[in-house]
Amino acid sequence: MDAPQCMQLSCALDSSRSVRTLFVDVKKALDHVGHNILLNKMTSLSIPNCLIGWRFSFLQSRKQRVKLGNLYSGWADMVGGMPQGTWLGPLTFVIYVTDLYLHALSISSLMILR
Repeated sequence: MDAPQCMQLSCALDSSRSVRTLFVDVKKALDHVGHNILLNKMTSLSIPNCLIGWRFSFLQSRKQRVKLGNLYSGWADMVGGMPQGTWLGPLTFVIYVTDLYLHALSISSLMILR
């Protein structure tokens, strides 16, 4: 939040006006990234097709399984989520939530105009 927004928030609170705030827990956010949704968002952001293809080659044909003690589950195809511990995971998450930020800015602008 930049200084002007902070001042607006502070002034609203000081004058007993209502303030709306959204808090989002992103602790497990990378576990819920839908690959098809990500593809649509990357396309709408005009990311070059070669980069989109490269990104999806990293995601496709991934499998996972669970280990509990000495037992292993069967392998399952991953249709969502990001591999943990990669530098592409956080970058992908930023792409995934960019439209939320842009939407919040447009709502904020509308509220300032009131």
